Amino acid sequence: MHRAIVTSANVAELLRGAGVGPEPAVAVLDIDGSDLWVLRSMLEAIAPRLLVVEYNSTFPPGEFWTRRNRHEYVWPETYEHGASLDAMCWAAGAAGYELVACDRAGVNACFVRRDVARAAGLAAHPPDALYRPYFARPPIIGHPWWTPEPCPVLSPEAFATVGVRNATVVFDRVGPPPDRVRVVGVRAEVVNPTDTRITSDGPTPVALSARLVDRSGRALAFECERNALIGGVPGHGRATVGGLFRFAEPDVATLRITLVQDGVAWLDANAFDLPLR
Repeated sequence: MHRAIVTSANVAELLRGAGVGPEPAVAVLDIDGSDLWVLRSMLEAIAPRLLVVEYNSTFPPGEFWTRRNRHEYVWPETYEHGASLDAMCWAAGAAGYELVACDRAGVNACFVRRDVARAAGLAAHPPDALYRPYFARPPIIGHPWWTPEPCPVLSPEAFATVGVRNATVVFDRVGPPPDRVRVVGVRAEVVNPTDTRITSDGPTPVALSARLVDRSGRALAFECERNALIGGVPGHGRATVGGLFRFAEPDVATLRITLVQDGVAWLDANAFDLPLR
């Protein structure tokens, strides 16, 4: 084990000093800073068979975003870390790697060296086919690492104003028979015009949830999972959060994206109807 500040300028030297060969089986990159630039330099020095890199799921497919290449950098505990999945695919693809998987939590992307992927019969995928939004349940492990303050019980006035302003489908997949469970990933914009910071912590947390609605407007299920509002929603502010919903009902036409305060009430006044294909 070596302790060092890893940069694009010294990563090759650090690998050589640690005795890493030219083709290690696995390489993992997660430094919450200039990840894209370090990745490019690293892949000039080694050619691992499997490459696992953290991607910043704040930025959905189609957005190329990266931190600037800074040698002295400390993560400021915000969403501004690393690089988007599109950016990571660009860097890894240029070095001869194929994107084959992203983990369920929307944190890590897995790339396999092109010659290894072909020999193993692994199919390559574009970012929009595998991207997942960040998904976690309390206790939160990872970004953000701090525990948010407990969420107070919202007032009746707050229930009439807080809600989901917009939502988009990130991915929509149906599993194999016989269960054929459908999994829909969603990015939702939560608005909070009150003075209270809304979090998913404490005895009365607020979470992102959804109702299942058919084409006639009839509710098929009252609730479809609860997702933590990672990072919370500041007072007089808004936040974009990810949600993951699973269901087996075949006739679902709409996800009614809404908020719920555990043990208190649903915030249905400002729900958002998200049509599904």
